[in-house]
Amino acid sequence: MFGDYHRKHGRDVVVIPDCDAVDEWTQALKGMADLANFTVSDFCRRMAPDGQPKFDIADYLQAQRHAMPF
Repeated sequence: MFGDYHRKHGRDVVVIPDCDAVDEWTQALKGMADLANFTVSDFCRRMAPDGQPKFDIADYLQAQRHAMPF
């Protein structure tokens, strides 16, 4: 997973976890700050409809695709 350490070191990395995994990812990445500049987005948590705990970026993109007028 981190075999490409030198290529990622110092890079900005945005992680977009499922809406129910934001806290878990935030904790997990705290110990990896020496690998990259991680930002954990709460986008999915903010965009999730009520009652969808596993809402992820693919769900959001699919909903946007279906909402587009053709």
